[in-house]
Amino acid sequence: MVVAEPRAAGTAAMLAAVAQELDRSPVETHLTLRHLRLSPAKARELGEALAQLVDEAEEDAEDQPVHGVLVALYQHALPTSTTSSA
Repeated sequence: MVVAEPRAAGTAAMLAAVAQELDRSPVETHLTLRHLRLSPAKARELGEALAQLVDEAEEDAEDQPVHGVLVALYQHALPTSTTSSA
């Protein structure tokens, strides 16, 4: 599943589906969220490396278990101010 232009509803539905898959997994899963400070060039390099890693993953025979891979790289939004000056 590829979300070319993520929107809140589509992204939420996809992540809910992934959460269900993780919950039903018969083995321990690996899930990590990490925030990194990256220059635009480093972020692009990391995105390309992640895409290449997934694209080049070699599949085993059809009798082997299927594994899901979720890859996301996004720029963290700046916090919005919740206070107003009056």
